[in-house]
Amino acid sequence: MAQALAESVSVAQLLERLCKTEDTWRNYTGAVEGFIEYRNVDSWADLLQGEPKVIEDSIIAYFQKLEDDGLSPSYKNVIRAGLQKFYVSQRARLDWDYIKSQIVSKNPDSVGLDRAYTKAEIALLLKHADLKLRATILLLATTGMRVEALCELKYKHLRPVLKFDLLYIKIYAGTNTEYDAFASKNCLAAVRAWLQSLKEEIGRELSDEDYIFPGNETGEHITKKAIESAIVRLIKKAGIAREKISKRRYDIAPCHSFRKYFSSTLESTHMPHGLKEALMGHFSGVQGRYRRPPIQKLLMAYVEYGGVLDIQ
Repeated sequence: MAQALAESVSVAQLLERLCKTEDTWRNYTGAVEGFIEYRNVDSWADLLQGEPKVIEDSIIAYFQKLEDDGLSPSYKNVIRAGLQKFYVSQRARLDWDYIKSQIVSKNPDSVGLDRAYTKAEIALLLKHADLKLRATILLLATTGMRVEALCELKYKHLRPVLKFDLLYIKIYAGTNTEYDAFASKNCLAAVRAWLQSLKEEIGRELSDEDYIFPGNETGEHITKKAIESAIVRLIKKAGIAREKISKRRYDIAPCHSFRKYFSSTLESTHMPHGLKEALMGHFSGVQGRYRRPPIQKLLMAYVEYGGVLDIQ
């Protein structure tokens, strides 16, 4: 019965009548669809399959992953509430008291998670950065994009939003994980300066298909390793101390800590969770199309809340 219903009713449609506000609906939809992706199943009906203990264990394992990813306790609470709302609505008899007791956040200091850059640390990096690295850092910090996405950006994926002096970016364009993002005023200026320098270097105007960060070989883009190595050198040049938290890890991850800066900074503004998740690309893919906020709503949310991300 549930499987047949799932073929005609999306998660978003299923939860819409259960939520009092649009933001709650988006948050809870995101929670369930994130769990669908984690479980690698086709629909919400598949989440109901199995004995209660098996489902409980899978939820606990999912939250262990979220803990390792560095999600804050408040965001994990939103996800837990969304999953609980879903399972209760489907009359699944799970022991939520037990689940809650197993997903209490640990002390980050005790588990050795990397952390977000501080705004002061990013400002110090920018002080020592050349045009290319300045654009790189501000793109990572004020969009929250993954470094892999940055490597693949082409000239055609960027567009200024002149009314608000921001930069619009289509991330993972042409794939089933594409999403819309925005970058700050200072990032727009940094990208413009870098692209002007790049045009002078190659001796021509940029075409739509040109990578904004080209690699060493013609037609190739820069690699993740090259960006990470450049930022590690810049960290040392700026005199920023990193604490070793394991054999191969430091408390500041060269690129991922910018994404954590984006997430934690917007979280501090109380931007609606669903909008922040969309700006980070968590609503991408086929399932995400049902709950992805309109681009105009994302833009206005960035205008309202995103100013705190910007760094001189």
